[in-house]
Amino acid sequence: MNTGNTALAVNASSLRPLSDRVLLNLVDGVVTVDRSLAILNCNRAALRLLERDSSPLLLSGLITDPALLADASEAAISGRQFETLSPWGERFYRFHFQPLLGEIDEKLGAVIVISDVTHLKKLENMRREFVANVSHELKTPVTAIIGFLDTLLSGAVTDPAGRRRYLEIISRQAHRLQKLVSDLLQLSRLEQDLESDRIELVEERIHEILTSASELCELRIQEKQIKVRIECDRSLIIPVNVSLLEQALVNLIDNAITYSPNGSTIEIASAVNRKRLRIEVKDAGAGIPEEHLPRLFERFYRVDKGRSRELGGTGLGLSIVKHAAIAHGGAVWAESTLGSGARFIIEIPSAGVSP
Repeated sequence: MNTGNTALAVNASSLRPLSDRVLLNLVDGVVTVDRSLAILNCNRAALRLLERDSSPLLLSGLITDPALLADASEAAISGRQFETLSPWGERFYRFHFQPLLGEIDEKLGAVIVISDVTHLKKLENMRREFVANVSHELKTPVTAIIGFLDTLLSGAVTDPAGRRRYLEIISRQAHRLQKLVSDLLQLSRLEQDLESDRIELVEERIHEILTSASELCELRIQEKQIKVRIECDRSLIIPVNVSLLEQALVNLIDNAITYSPNGSTIEIASAVNRKRLRIEVKDAGAGIPEEHLPRLFERFYRVDKGRSRELGGTGLGLSIVKHAAIAHGGAVWAESTLGSGARFIIEIPSAGVSP
């Protein structure tokens, strides 16, 4: 019996250094305090998160927010648990307060666990902004459709000229609504494929993809009498997801057509440099102010909101391009000089290039 008890005591004792190491190397900050909020223990993560070089004697030397100190005191004295989301400079931390109990449940103090939830907070804000933007974008065509239908039903249907004008407006808004829903569904599928790593790559001639994307925009190209010049080695073969890359190029070419004047030329060029495939689409538009360039690929971001809507844009096309580039392990960006058009560049890895 004595031998067994001794073994248990030794085993329990040997676990203490391990538990100390675990506490020391946790990503979350952990601080233990007594009932007077004197610090008993503070791991490295807590010091890093709270931007301290060493642990002070009192919690008030580590956390200065009176509300957080009050929660810690309440947890230590009453034994209640609290959880608070608090800004900390440019970051957001979640503070979880719970009582520190002894062997017979006596209240010895409190344990404070600190987690950096800045990324989650940003995602939450992005989701909230996305929902607000989608609601706004959907509201405009739906309101227009309902409004003009009500006008027709109120008697305007008997006026041939007015009836045709109203029906044309309804048709235009319905097509805009259809395009918006289509782009939203495509973005959703892209994100799901990225999360599940379902993007399949096959070796394909890049010149054929560029040509196919241009042909899909042929109707609009003819409407504006625009010329498209493609520069790409016809023998260039790169492993890509054809449908994704083609859709990205269609969006870029369509964007170039939208902002280029009638009779101008759109240039599409592609080449491999340092094991990366680079595709450029250059328009002949008025250019984009420099301050807008970093945000062009955000959902619903528009340089000129009114003009973009008038021209039929959903505000999602460039975001789809960005996701397509990321799916290939690449990136996309824009370069522009006012008065000299804009150049949109996709770069993706070109492993396995066949000359």
